[in-house]
Amino acid sequence: MKQFFFTALFFFTTNIIQAQEYTVVGLDGEVENTKTELTDECKEKMAALKEQFLKMHNSPESVNLRKLTEEFFAKVHNKEPMDDPRATNFTEKILFWVEAHIDQTDFSSAEEAKDAWNKKDKALLAYTKANTDYYVMLMQTMETCGSDTVEEFEREMHRVYGMY
Repeated sequence: MKQFFFTALFFFTTNIIQAQEYTVVGLDGEVENTKTELTDECKEKMAALKEQFLKMHNSPESVNLRKLTEEFFAKVHNKEPMDDPRATNFTEKILFWVEAHIDQTDFSSAEEAKDAWNKKDKALLAYTKANTDYYVMLMQTMETCGSDTVEEFEREMHRVYGMY
């Protein structure tokens, strides 16, 4: 249920508010430019959001989550999509794949892989709980700046700093 809540929160934050965009059309009817116009209030909120993101990214919970995630996938040694017809969610896709390909991994058993995954999931929950201020600020920033601006910000932060 907790995982559903955070999935729903993410979906809500990335889809609820439309961006504030404008389009300039020339006399010939051609679109000259399309861009997001940021207000001073939006710029201030985005700067505060970046500061909060960096605080979150450098938190002990984030560092631990990155470490556990990297350790898990380093043992998997798989670059191909993981899928299994029995799987009903992402976790099952990963764990069923590992179980079926245990000889291709550095795990000694499927149970060891499951334990490592569960440890990573507990770290994800701790990370999310410890950083609720960021997610609240994210929602507030979306109300001011629009979802496209915040989504672009998050993509850039994840590109530069990684996922967690």
